[in-house]
Parts: sequence; C-alpha cells; structure tokens
Amino acid sequence: MLKKLVDLELSRNQQTIINITAAVLNMLVTTLISFVLSPYIVSTLGVEANGFVGLATQFINYISLVGTALNSMGGRFMMMAYYNDEHEKFRRYYSSLLFANLLMATVFGICSALCVLKLERLVVIPSGLLRDVKWLFATLFANFVLSTMMTVWSTAPFIKNRLYLNSITGTLSSVTRGVMILGLFMCLEPSVCFIGIATLCSGCVTYAIQILYKRILFPELRARLTDFSFSAILEIISSGIWNTVSSVGYLLTSNMDLVISNLFIDATAMGLLSLSHTLPSLINTLNETISGAFTPALIIDYAEKKTDSLVQTIKSSSKIISVICSLPLAFLVVYGVEFYNLWQPTVDAQILYNLSVIIVFGRVFFTGMQPLFSIFTVVNKVRLNAIVNILNGCASIAVMYLLLRFTNWGVYAIACASVACCFVKNLIFVIPFTAKYLGLKSSSFYSVLWPSLLCNGILVVWGSLLKNIYSPTDWLSLILSGLVFAGVGLFLNGIVVLNRAERKTLVTFVSGKIKRS
Repeated sequence: MLKKLVDLELSRNQQTIINITAAVLNMLVTTLISFVLSPYIVSTLGVEANGFVGLATQFINYISLVGTALNSMGGRFMMMAYYNDEHEKFRRYYSSLLFANLLMATVFGICSALCVLKLERLVVIPSGLLRDVKWLFATLFANFVLSTMMTVWSTAPFIKNRLYLNSITGTLSSVTRGVMILGLFMCLEPSVCFIGIATLCSGCVTYAIQILYKRILFPELRARLTDFSFSAILEIISSGIWNTVSSVGYLLTSNMDLVISNLFIDATAMGLLSLSHTLPSLINTLNETISGAFTPALIIDYAEKKTDSLVQTIKSSSKIISVICSLPLAFLVVYGVEFYNLWQPTVDAQILYNLSVIIVFGRVFFTGMQPLFSIFTVVNKVRLNAIVNILNGCASIAVMYLLLRFTNWGVYAIACASVACCFVKNLIFVIPFTAKYLGLKSSSFYSVLWPSLLCNGILVVWGSLLKNIYSPTDWLSLILSGLVFAGVGLFLNGIVVLNRAERKTLVTFVSGKIKRS
C-alpha cells in the first residue's frame, strides 16, 4: 500500500493539487484532534501548566537555530543537484548532511540535558509543577534530537515533489499523539509530561515512515563516510548561516512573547497568550503547508531557468492560498467569541478573541504572499532577508518593552508589537525585493495582496450576514454555521478570485479522482 502511494504517476499540476489536498486534510485532522484535546487538557491541568507546553516548544525553536544554517538549505542544494543531473554531487550532499546531523544531534542531546537539569533557573515554574515540567521538557527535547538525526531522510518526498507523503505521515503522527494523550490521561493521574511522552512516541512513528519513503524513492542512495565532504557542508552553511540569522529574527518577532509574558507579567498571562495562539498558529501552518506544496515547483523552474513559469506559479499559488486560508481566518473574525466560549468555557473568551484577532491582523493583508518568502531560498539570496529579519525582531522586542512600560495594555501590548513590525517589513521589503531578485520591477508582486484582501473581505461580509440571520449557541449550530459559511464562501471566492483555467484544473482533477474511485 505504501509503495503504491509513493509510486503514483502524476503530472505536475496533479502533484501540486494532491499535495495541497493532502496538506489540507492533514490540517483538518490535526486541528480536530487539537481542538478536542486542548480544552480537556486545560480543564484537567489548568491554563498555567498548559502554557509550559508552548514555552517548551519555543525553547526547542531557540536550540534548533544551530541546525538551521545546515538544514534550511540542504534540501535546496540536493534538489538543484538532482534536477541538474549532478549525481555525484547529489550523493555527496546526502552523505555530508546525514553525518553532520548525527554529530549535531549528539551536541543537542548534551545541551538539552543540561537545560533540563537547570530549568528552574531559566524560567519561573510553580513549585508544584517543577518535576512534571522538567519531564515535559526532557521528552520534547528528546523528540527534537531524534528529528535532527532524521532530517535528511525527510527531504526525499520534497525532492520528488511528493509532499502528500509528508502530509499522510503527519496525519498518522497526529492521531498517534492524540490517542496516547487520551490514554495516558484516562489511565494514570494526569500530568503535563504525558504530552511530551505522546509527542516523542508519535515522532518515532514519523521517523520510521520517513526512512521507508527514502528507501522507496531513492533505493540506490547510500550514506558513505567516503562521500562526506567538508567543502559541501561549508557550501551549504555559507548560504544557510543567513537563514539562521533570519530565524533569530523570526524568533525575536514571534516566539519571545511567551517568555516575555512569563518574566514581565505572570504565568497566567503566558497561558492566555499561548491559548490565543492556537487558531492563528493553525492558520499560519496551513498557509505555510499549502505554500510549501508549490516550493518544489518553484525550485525546479529556477533550476531549469523558466522564469516566466516561476512567476506564474507564484501568482497562481497566491490566489489559491488566499481562497483556502481566508476560510479559517474570516471564521475566526466572525465566530471567534462563540468558538472560544464553547472551546474553553473556563477561560475569558473575549480576551482570547481579542488576542487572536490582533495576532492574525496582518494575515488579512498578506495571506497570499506566503510563496514570496520561499523566493529568498530558491534564488539563494538570503543575506539581506536575514539582516532585515534581525532588525525587525529587535524592533519588535523594543516595541513590546515600550508598550509594557508606558501603557496599561498588558498582554495586548505583546500581541500588538510583533504584528505591527511584521506588517511594515512585508510591505516595504519582502514584496519589492523578491521581485528584484527575479529581475522584475519592484512593484510586480504587490498584486498578490489583492486576493488576500478580496477573499477575506467577501468572507467577513458573508459571515456577518449569516451570523445576523442565525447566531450559533452550541457546538452543533456552530459546526452547521461553519459548514454553510465555508461552502458558500469557498464558492464565492472561487468564482471571484480564481480564473477559468485554475478552476478547470481543480475540477478536472477532483472529478477524475471520483470517477476512478
């Protein structure tokens, strides 16, 4: 069964569509599991303990910066070598990345152990949660170390433009994690560390499947120490180091909020901010996942010097992303309070709604420009982007401090700061400079903004009209309202935003799949 999925013969358009479809289905399953589990976990453990899950994840993001220089560009270099028929170079990149990641994983393991041992000196932890929080960090760190070891195997579906395989794996991993959390909470005395244990076990499922994918897609590829090349590692790092710098900027902008809340306000504010990130993070992940489905095509076009095709892919993908991602975004704006009242009945729904809307504000304008972020990597022009991201991150921290110091906005100040800084950066840097790197006019990609604005505008207006007719008060009515909202909204956006060719491609593919089934 697995081999049949891997060996599917698909055209480029079919590959892109099935990649997107699988990504959306994976997101739906992951979202459903998260929404079912989250209120149960919060009501069982408390908002304070649950906040440490998000904090542990942010710590992992900080540690992973070390590997970003290598792994952020590794797939790109391997893919360029593969499609340029440079097989010896391809093998050299593979072996070099594998052995370098094994060494890095060893270092990460040692650093993680030291971090766990001295954790109470790094963050504020209530005494009653100390042991459980330490075990939470230990298991999540262990999963991170394993993921570092397996990084090179995960690139196989990316290189072959079969990202639907990663989506299938992600779905299996999410189901495994959800079942384990429920089982542990029901059979044993609930503890926040069970979330880490479940994550580690689901990660092991993911890594085993990734090894199988590699063996099927590249059966002839073997890691050999004789193929290890310091020059290959240095070549990758020389480009990837700027992605590390860029990631530092992203972390300063988007991943310091929980730490700042913990240190400058309190653990309760941290927990509220962590919960408010749930829907925006899912929307962002969906955006990145769908955009990622187009990235292999962008790299292939660039490797084959098909600039016109590359630009067309960017513009088409921006519209498709806007049509899909505007659904959850507009749903949050219209039905957010009702959703939070039902989802987290023990927490102030209005505060969660306010924070969530602030966090997603920029997405209303920039949903469709996600493919542009890939261009810096595709054309190997990451230095200036990295510098701008660092400056943006520093500006975000500075604005957070000033707002906390001179206003009484509290946790709202933290949410506003990063959104404002990212808004300015995207408008005056990302859009014009990605066009410049492709040899186009700096204004060429401002057109990617209109699908985002149009899609979200249509859906918010439609959702508001629907809500005035009938306002949901329970889960059944909210789900039914959401289905009507999504169905009509998707139809309207598809008609208004997508052109005939884009609609025809989608309809032809879906109808063909139905007939074959």
